[in-house]
Amino acid sequence: MRDAEFEKFFKSFDVRLRKLRKQRGWTQEDMLDYGFATRHYQRIEQGLQISMTTALRLAKAFGIKLSILIKGID
Repeated sequence: MRDAEFEKFFKSFDVRLRKLRKQRGWTQEDMLDYGFATRHYQRIEQGLQISMTTALRLAKAFGIKLSILIKGID
């Protein structure tokens, strides 16, 4: 069973990712350019729990530090 706090975090995280992606005018398919399969990225934006490596790759794709990417998400 998934922990409710983790689920809440990743739901907020996916909202942040979607916002960042749309601010840049990117589609989910554009994430291919950063090494993310479209289906995998779609699942991340649906709240998939991800590894630290994936979080770091996302921060790099968006050109921001990981600490900024997750700042304020509880």
